[in-house]
Amino acid sequence: MWFFGKKAKKIKEEPKLERQIRLTGQTHTVEDEVLELAYDIDTAFKQVRSHAGEVELVSVYAPDKEHGSEADEPYVAIQDDDVPYCAIDEYNENGTVKDAIELTPLEGKFLFKAKMDYFKELMYFYAFERDEDVFNQAGLCVVYPKSMQGTEDEKELMQLLDRVAESFRSI
Repeated sequence: MWFFGKKAKKIKEEPKLERQIRLTGQTHTVEDEVLELAYDIDTAFKQVRSHAGEVELVSVYAPDKEHGSEADEPYVAIQDDDVPYCAIDEYNENGTVKDAIELTPLEGKFLFKAKMDYFKELMYFYAFERDEDVFNQAGLCVVYPKSMQGTEDEKELMQLLDRVAESFRSI
């Protein structure tokens, strides 16, 4: 069903996700270290540059536009701001995150996945740690309006992020 937002139209065909995957990636240089982060995402999401220091590799939902805007929602990004960072700290100390709406422990490249309140929105994210100075505790996340909670759109966004997480690469 793929009909995010108030103005979007319901599309009767299957989601584009299965048919039109594109690679989006970004390279970060911090001092002498080069950090490459990448993931595969549906073509309805367009990469934009974030002006927030703790938000990188942002792809916004803009299916009918050539380019997205930083203000578009929902968006997929890598974030190392307080919500994922503190959740990772709490999980490492207690094995749980008390403010998580949903929490699933994972193994491999991610510690857990969680859904949490994120200011006036919701954040569903995969938590990861790195032994590097950059993004040492961060979340691969989708951020979306609270009005989507409990809807088919929310389920689709969560499934989208599950697929994005499978393709996530950090070098």
